[in-house]
Amino acid sequence: MHYELPVADFLKVLLSCVDDHKTGIVLFFSGSANWGKIVINKGNIQSVRFKNAKGMEALPGIQELTIVQYNFRPEETERLSTLQDPDIDNKSFFQYFGIAINSLISVIDDTSDATVIETNTNTNIETKQAKAPPKSNRIKQAKILIADDSTVARKSISKILTGVGYKVVEAHNGFEALGQLQNEQPDMMLLDLIMPGIDGYSVLKAIERTQGEERIPIIVLTSRDSLLDKLKSMTLSCEAYLTKPIESKTLLETVNKYIN
Repeated sequence: MHYELPVADFLKVLLSCVDDHKTGIVLFFSGSANWGKIVINKGNIQSVRFKNAKGMEALPGIQELTIVQYNFRPEETERLSTLQDPDIDNKSFFQYFGIAINSLISVIDDTSDATVIETNTNTNIETKQAKAPPKSNRIKQAKILIADDSTVARKSISKILTGVGYKVVEAHNGFEALGQLQNEQPDMMLLDLIMPGIDGYSVLKAIERTQGEERIPIIVLTSRDSLLDKLKSMTLSCEAYLTKPIESKTLLETVNKYIN
């Protein structure tokens, strides 16, 4: 499966690959004859090809693109060791496009406010989980992708969903979310908007271009609660917009509504 993004967002995807120490080949093209390949080895860009140019000479052609379709193919480090352009590295690649390597990486504190509010039922502060639906109504085979850069958020949501029978896969940034959509084929995605590298808005745009009306249900789950953010997300075809912190009951009711 290929994903389509504006070239600026495609560069964010590459930056996310570097930040996450990915190893593999990014295949991309724009038009039938304009194809390219970028080799990333343990987070290091070591080879670039576009049309008939290679290394730094390939970058002017990439800069002229507007929309890029791409796919990431994981590879073993040993198989990439011979693919090396001596004039290319992370710094030279991103500086050519005017991007400082760490400029787009947000520092997120995983110890920040919890995503889920549990309901206290007595003076002993006993935590009560949201009531699970009857066993006969559980969709045990349904798989939900949680895309959020906060480990605390992902684990909290995962605990609630698995507790009522859903299967869960996780992604800690937008690039990984797109990969999990392809590899895991989930039935629904819970998507944070603010993530390093490629954010939730770009993920929504990529899915909309690639899958169209056949896409899975998407629920935005974010700490951003402004009207502008809500309207922006709804125009990008998400089923619901939930703001953090959220009660377990509300989360489950929303998930159950759109996964059936």
